[in-house]
Parts: sequence; structure tokens; C-alpha cells
Amino acid sequence: MKARPTDAPAAMNQAAEHDHDVSALYRRYVTLVRRRCARLVGDGAHAEDLAQEVFVSYFERRRRGELPDDPAAWLYRIATNRSLNALRDSKRRIAILAAEPHCDATSPTHDARLDVRRVLAEVDPQLATIAVYYYVDGMDQQEISELLDVHRRTVSRRLEEFRAAAHKRLARRTP
Repeated sequence: MKARPTDAPAAMNQAAEHDHDVSALYRRYVTLVRRRCARLVGDGAHAEDLAQEVFVSYFERRRRGELPDDPAAWLYRIATNRSLNALRDSKRRIAILAAEPHCDATSPTHDARLDVRRVLAEVDPQLATIAVYYYVDGMDQQEISELLDVHRRTVSRRLEEFRAAAHKRLARRTP
């Protein structure tokens, strides 16, 4: 079958439009995603890598035709998940313990942040995700339930589980 002369420009226009959409989406949300990752992992360079992974995941999903209804919410959720997974990685735990760039290593704030990151790295991923949305992002239980598509009561129970797990883990570390 011979291509019509108008087919090539139409295909090129679609490709250019797609490239523009991808560029625009990246420019619009890269700061949000990068900050989210940095806030959770505490390391700017690692946050940059995680942000890139989040966008690669989004673009792969887009290529398969699986577009989320709300790209910002999807990117934010994936950034949270990738960051929490990074905290679980044993190599990252060592790096977190070795250096906290924004405060004195002997300060109570430094110790508290390390403790929180340790707890997040050790608990069930769903507990960690809900705890981050509640304690770090300041979302209420209803917002979390809508975001994760679970009942509000489930969020409440998971927060209680997280508090109990955190108390238990932090009590083990107290001399």
C-alpha cells in the first residue's frame, strides 16, 4: 500500500504534539516530584534519580495507553512509593545514617529525622505510605482514603498500627 503524501506530515504532527505534551508535563511537575523525593529520602542527588525514575515510569505507562486521570496525583503517589522503597534499601539506610545535610549531627532534630526514616523503612509499605500522607503531608484521613481508594476506617486503623509500630521500634532504640 502506497502512503499518501499527507500521511507523513500528520504522523509528524502527532509525534511533535506527543513530544510537546511530554515536555510540558515534565516541566510542570518535575519540581513537585523532586521535592517530594528529597523530603522523604533526605538526599538531593538520590532524590533527582528517583524523580527521573518516576517520570520514566509515567512515560512507559503512557506509551502503553494507561494514562492516569490525574497525572499530578499519580506522580506524587509514585514519588512517595519510590522514595519509601529507597529508604528500605539497605544501602540507603547506611547513607542516611552517615550524613544528614541540613542539621547538626548531634541535634535532637537530626536524631528524630533519622528515627522517623528508620521506622518508615522498617514498617509495611502501606503503613509507611499512609503515615507519610498523614504526618508529613498533613492530609486528613478522608483525603487519604480517597487518594488510596480505601475506607476512612481502614486509614484510621493503619495509622494506629503505624503509631504502635513506631513506639515499639523507637523504644528498642532508647538506652
